[in-house]
Amino acid sequence: MAEPKPLVIGVNVNENTGRETNPHVPWTPEEIADVAAESQAAGASLMHFHARTADGGAAHDPDAYVAAVRAIRRRSDLLLAPAMSAGPSAPDRFANVAALQADPGTRVELLAIDPGTANMDLVDPGTGDYLTGDRVLTTPVDDQRWFLESAARHGLTPYLASFNLSWTRAILTHAAAGRVPSPAVVLLVLGGPAFVAAHPTTPSAIDAHLDTLPADLDVEWLVSSHRGDVLEVADHVVRRGGHVVIGTGDHDHPDLGLPTTPELVERVVAIGRAHGRVPATTDQARSLLGVRAHADR
Repeated sequence: MAEPKPLVIGVNVNENTGRETNPHVPWTPEEIADVAAESQAAGASLMHFHARTADGGAAHDPDAYVAAVRAIRRRSDLLLAPAMSAGPSAPDRFANVAALQADPGTRVELLAIDPGTANMDLVDPGTGDYLTGDRVLTTPVDDQRWFLESAARHGLTPYLASFNLSWTRAILTHAAAGRVPSPAVVLLVLGGPAFVAAHPTTPSAIDAHLDTLPADLDVEWLVSSHRGDVLEVADHVVRRGGHVVIGTGDHDHPDLGLPTTPELVERVVAIGRAHGRVPATTDQARSLLGVRAHADR
């Protein structure tokens, strides 16, 4: 009998989150690097992060990403999927990644792509009403094509997020057109009560995505939950052959005493081991996800 597939554990360390409730969200390059090293030691093999200012604000300048990756690379060889910059055009949004790929010392492995559009306004769980009303993430199909073509040019593996079935169907359309390498790496982003742009954090939501995938498409899929508890569905993910993404950037886990991201990784490792799935090393994750090694690193 074949050995169970190793479990890729990814970490989302500092999404659009502050330290009001969980003080463990990293902001500076050295803080992000510390979390990277500790998360890898705990069993993680992949990291998504945003560059931040010293006081936690968004830092979209390419130099901020270069500084963060240099700090990370001194401590860790995690597969990296940095956020893209802000900007009105696809090249503007890609500028920070282009700067990273221009230097062998800062090259990253995955390009995080949002193949769809969504209202990103959060909901106040106390009142049940929206906190804002004008925050929209827009990624037109032409931009999706541009990002996929740029990933191929720069030696990046597309890391394709899906908030809902329309995004999954967009991924399948790009795959059918030959723009997505095999295996397709798909992150199913679920949502907690505050993040209604995504399917809810339930096993049935995961199954709805998986039931859409054609049998002949080679896919490695991961699951996260923004503003929700991915641990609630981690057992289902592991049993169905998927991978898990967790971290203080997605949820502060007050019921667990506001843990660090490495402590959350340890919980996922335990769930995986209960099903005979050991945490993937970086090399194993690279192989599973079809990530190309940079020849000059």
